[in-house]
Amino acid sequence: IDIQKFEEARMQLDCEVFSVQEVINHAESQVDLMMKVKNMTFENDIPESLKAVMDLRLMSRILVNLFTNAIKYSPVGSKLKVQARQSEKGSYELSIKDSGQGIPADQLPFIFDKFWQVYAKKSGYTYSAGLGLTFCRLAVEAHNGTIKASSVVGEGTTFLMTIPMGEINEESVELISGQPVHVSADFDLFNAEEQEVLRTVI
Repeated sequence: IDIQKFEEARMQLDCEVFSVQEVINHAESQVDLMMKVKNMTFENDIPESLKAVMDLRLMSRILVNLFTNAIKYSPVGSKLKVQARQSEKGSYELSIKDSGQGIPADQLPFIFDKFWQVYAKKSGYTYSAGLGLTFCRLAVEAHNGTIKASSVVGEGTTFLMTIPMGEINEESVELISGQPVHVSADFDLFNAEEQEVLRTVI
């Protein structure tokens, strides 16, 4: 439904200024149990001073989608590396790097397409993100940003978002603790056995 709203330009953003570090930490907490099941950890490099204008609900969903994909396709005991930094021209870059199975080079240009999942399954690729990556692209673009992926089969995948910071007023920075935001991870990405394990800890 949200994808259709984006495509029809009917999705309204509710943007405020947030700490990028706090938003990332909040999204990480939403997938904490999945991380524990696979004995995985986050490795963060996020400046405390970095702030940006964003729709908290959408940004949280973007991050949880990307984290969920990374967890699904990463080996037990591995790390997810999350980095953020201010770039030139008033934007910030946010990257998520895993050490999973990777995505074939000939598929990278299409992974954000709505029907890529169907094609990938027919072609025998095991990596599948449903409509999650399509949503991520549309939600990032709604923030006037871009998202791209780089990958090496057998070594892992990195997603890189570049998003305008917007006009920052330090006095108007919102606190996550005051926001009623909870984003559910996409259980459809996991097989029946994995879903059963996750349900026992949630």
